[in-house]
Amino acid sequence: MLSTKLLALVCAALPLAAITRQEVVFKTTPQGELKMTIFYPLNWKAADKRPAAVFFFGGGFTGGSPAQFYSKAAYLASRGMVAASAEYRVKTRHNTTPRESFEDCRSAVRWLRKNAAAQGVDADRIAAGGGSAGGTCAMSIFAEEPWDAASEDMAVSAKPNVLLLYNPAVDISSIGGAPANWSPKNQLRAGLPPMVMFFGTDDKHYLTATEYFARARAMKNPVELYFGKDQKHGPVGAAGSVDDCREIAQLTHRRKS
Repeated sequence: MLSTKLLALVCAALPLAAITRQEVVFKTTPQGELKMTIFYPLNWKAADKRPAAVFFFGGGFTGGSPAQFYSKAAYLASRGMVAASAEYRVKTRHNTTPRESFEDCRSAVRWLRKNAAAQGVDADRIAAGGGSAGGTCAMSIFAEEPWDAASEDMAVSAKPNVLLLYNPAVDISSIGGAPANWSPKNQLRAGLPPMVMFFGTDDKHYLTATEYFARARAMKNPVELYFGKDQKHGPVGAAGSVDDCREIAQLTHRRKS
């Protein structure tokens, strides 16, 4: 079952203690360099072909920090993956719109795939995810009219193989600088990759997410929705402890239809 595989990916049983990490510049923009912090298992080597994940922080496309997802990236590295948390441009630091945020998240996935051999990563097993606006950014990678910088190597796919989504906004039509057709709900179609979504039932985005889930299932997309009863926006979001994956498994329930 998809749910078993994805929960095994996100919520493995017990973490190992030791990991290593490094910071790399994955993109240079007119507003400055963007960095990615990559976490590796202790026994990592460049010749490996490990599954990988890259996360994007929340903050309404206005602020936020990659540090939000350090605990999850470190946790997945402790379970044998290569996992990263990446910067992207936001309004307060770069005076940009969601369009630039979406572009940067595509660039981050593309960089990881292009450098898979040096990073010990299997280029065909890359997940992308994030919380709130970061989850929306991960979903936007599959927009029918994607946004890419002219300098991007278009021979390398920016599309992840799996989406790991924590309370993403699937409707961003009310956000300034984000036209309605940019919303994931308006980009929904058959053929999307496997995705898992975590929400609280008191999250303002939850109702729209359940509608998205139902439509995605009707299109035969492999999607799972887990919810925490009476939890608000971000109940299983970016900032939790290293053990928060197990807490997710205990606090959430699967929505079947």
